[in-house]
Amino acid sequence: VEMEKVYLNGYASAFGRAEFNANAGQIVSEKWSTGSFVHASGMFGDIDHNHDGFRDIPKGNNLAFMNRWNYQGKKMESQFGINGYWDQKFGGQNGFLPNTNDGKYGVTMDSKHIDAFAKTGFFLKNPNNSIGIVYHAKYQELNSKFGNRTFEGHETRGYLNAIYDGAIGSLDHKIKMGLSAVFNNIAQQVDSLISNRIEYIPGAFGEYTYTGMRLTTVSGARLDYHNLFGWQLSPRLHLKYLLTQETDLRITAGKGWRVPNYMIDNISLLASSKNWV
Repeated sequence: VEMEKVYLNGYASAFGRAEFNANAGQIVSEKWSTGSFVHASGMFGDIDHNHDGFRDIPKGNNLAFMNRWNYQGKKMESQFGINGYWDQKFGGQNGFLPNTNDGKYGVTMDSKHIDAFAKTGFFLKNPNNSIGIVYHAKYQELNSKFGNRTFEGHETRGYLNAIYDGAIGSLDHKIKMGLSAVFNNIAQQVDSLISNRIEYIPGAFGEYTYTGMRLTTVSGARLDYHNLFGWQLSPRLHLKYLLTQETDLRITAGKGWRVPNYMIDNISLLASSKNWV
């Protein structure tokens, strides 16, 4: 991947925001290259343009970094790296500071995140066929406070996906099929209300694509087994028909599913004094 050998950028504004960015890229060898990225920023000003006694923009700091590597060989290619950040923000009434008991209403959020990722592709004898594997692992932690109310949560997640991509006869008929696995350990707590769960989700999927002169279709389905909610089938169908060179007709149908995280999905409601049931 082409990028600058060294790139430095700084910024400051009259509102009290300052940031620094640094990127560095290096070609290690004919097959290996790497890139590193660092970001640091902070909001230091007390902004209250409407004079309502509350900050218009939260104060806080953010630090983020990423390092990634690329490998390009004759029979395989790969990219892997690590990414992380630490983000602290606090808002509320003017003059409010975290970890103080001065009677002022405030909101604080402290978020930490780190993840490692990789994807590997293998070229087969037929140039139209390949195998790809995607790996991802992450840990995230969030601690926040809304007045006297607290939210604490953390998530440990792992993901593995292997996919075969090929053609049947000609490039007009393409198929994809593969296997996936997800592990998720999530814990959330609002005041005395607790929601913890551990998920194991193995799955399989397949997809067929037909590309004609006017008609293009993508049809597929995936089947997952969730250790808490059982079997989940997710079919989908995409159709595109070219009416003229400027006009096409598209139809999409399908089904998906998601396990809701009702606490973090509705964290803004903690600004209310109502009890959660």
